[in-house]
Amino acid sequence: MDYVMLYLKPELVEEIMGKKELRFSTPIVYDPKLARSILMLNDAVQRRQDEAECSSRLYDLVQLLAEEEQPSTLRKPQDGLVRKAVEHRNRY
Repeated sequence: MDYVMLYLKPELVEEIMGKKELRFSTPIVYDPKLARSILMLNDAVQRRQDEAECSSRLYDLVQLLAEEEQPSTLRKPQDGLVRKAVEHRNRY
């Protein structure tokens, strides 16, 4: 079994989620959709993809985390980089 860990800056997560703190019920989560999103973000970072692609993957991951806790809690991104990532994601 392989493990991948990503450190998400709290201020970026708060920007996307609207100052909402992430809380997990267990230290390890077994969710194929979430795992795929984590791996896609990790792959984009490791392969030094452009900033918009990495930001788009980050937004997708945080969106999944928010949906797990409470559906429709995401705010419209205010940060320019996050906004750019959302626009990039919506184009594809």
